[in-house]
Formats: sequence, C-alpha cells, structure tokens
Amino acid sequence: MSCEIPDNMKEAGRRYTWRMLGAGVFYMVVVFAAVWVIRRSGMHLPQWAVVLISLTPVVPALVMMRIYLTFVRQMDEFNRRIQSEAWLISAGVVGFGTFTYSFLEEWAHFPRLDLVWIFPALIFMWGLASFFVKRRYQ
Repeated sequence: MSCEIPDNMKEAGRRYTWRMLGAGVFYMVVVFAAVWVIRRSGMHLPQWAVVLISLTPVVPALVMMRIYLTFVRQMDEFNRRIQSEAWLISAGVVGFGTFTYSFLEEWAHFPRLDLVWIFPALIFMWGLASFFVKRRYQ
C-alpha cells in the first residue's frame, strides 16, 4: 500500500503546521507570562487568582487540540487509521508506564513524578508511534 500524499492533504498539512506553530508560540507566551505573574507577585495574590492564572496554559492547549482534530477530520480513512493506531499505542504505553511507575513510587519509594508530564509523554509517544505505524505501510 502506498503512502502517496494527495495535494489537498499537503495543503491541509501546511495549514496544520502553521496553525500549530502559532498555537505553540501562544502556549509558550502564556506559560511564561503565568509563571512571571505568579512569581513576581509572591504571596500577594489571592488563591483564586493564582488558580486562574495557573490554568491559563490550558486555553492554548485546547486550541492545539482543536487544530489537530480539524486536521484529522480532513484526512482520508487510511491516514485516520494510522493516527488512531498511533494514539492507541501512545495511550497504552503511557497508561501502563504510569500505572507501573505508581507502584514503584508507592512501594519502592521511587521519586514522585508530577502529573504535568503525562500529557507531553502522550504527545511524544504518539509522534514516535506515528512514525513506526506509517513505516509499516510503506
């Protein structure tokens, strides 16, 4: 089976790349701004304000998810299958990895890992799995 990319998918891929780059920059700006505001204010902000500021990076992350979903909806069934399989592999690897590590944290006194790393681990594993799933069809 060939992995020839149709012209409409090339254009969709370019739009996806530029939108995702813009959203990535937006995400970085929001994260750095939130950290700056929280650290600069010290203990002078009320807890509700710290909570709201701490959650601001979720907004660009949701924008990035929407951009990805829009891109997937433009794919043909074959490429959707590749993406679905890659996400399933990613969820399995990260899910079982965190499940396993939690036993090590609890019973073998391994260092605690922050939950903030789970989503980036999912995205990294999805990218890696996508590479290998695509290669299988070439």
